[in-house]
Amino acid sequence: MKKLLALLLVTVMSISLAACGKDAASAEGDNTSTGEVTSDITTKDDMLAEALSVDCTTINNDSFDNLARAKSLYCNATLKLDGTISEIKEDHVRLGTNPSWQVSVYLPTEELLTLEKGQYIVVVGKTTDEIMEENGANGIPVTLSLYQMPEAYLVNDYFEYQGTLKGKNESYDGAWNFLLGDSNYANLVYFADGVDLSSYETSSNGNPGENITILAKAKLKNNSFEYYDATIIETE
Repeated sequence: MKKLLALLLVTVMSISLAACGKDAASAEGDNTSTGEVTSDITTKDDMLAEALSVDCTTINNDSFDNLARAKSLYCNATLKLDGTISEIKEDHVRLGTNPSWQVSVYLPTEELLTLEKGQYIVVVGKTTDEIMEENGANGIPVTLSLYQMPEAYLVNDYFEYQGTLKGKNESYDGAWNFLLGDSNYANLVYFADGVDLSSYETSSNGNPGENITILAKAKLKNNSFEYYDATIIETE
């Protein structure tokens, strides 16, 4: 009789424990389904709203002058960064032309496919606290230090430029001479297909030129910028 009572007691306790476990699991499931879901993904607009605007030349100079201060400003930070593409890798570009300090910017593949080496662009992204180092390329005896921006977006690759269009360049097919701002040095500009240039069909010699504003991409070539895929958005 005692053995039977003990067996019955054990059975009742097992059933009770199982019911409690089921209720706890149910309650946990309810909490999971009704709880808020958080995400670490930040949009481009969110980044732009909080980003520090800086260019690669400033990062380079600050890193030379005071690396501790530079790291406090540019590591673990959201940056709106402009610079010239020195290299295009499989999954990132390197911004900056100085052989000592550059920024590795990881962009979506569809954006990487549209870029060119030497192109001037603006990106926004978040940096890490890590600065990678590698030996200088092409036999340059300088260690290249690379700030890391693993999460980034392309902000702009077209820019407005004001200057004087002087006429066709006689040495480069399809190029026109463009005096940027008040400069007396002519840069080359290549216009997009379909841009009507019939009213500018004059050579540079003796041509006073016409003041215009263009929207164009910029590419560093032979130590000066060329402008391409340009359209005229204003004339004076």
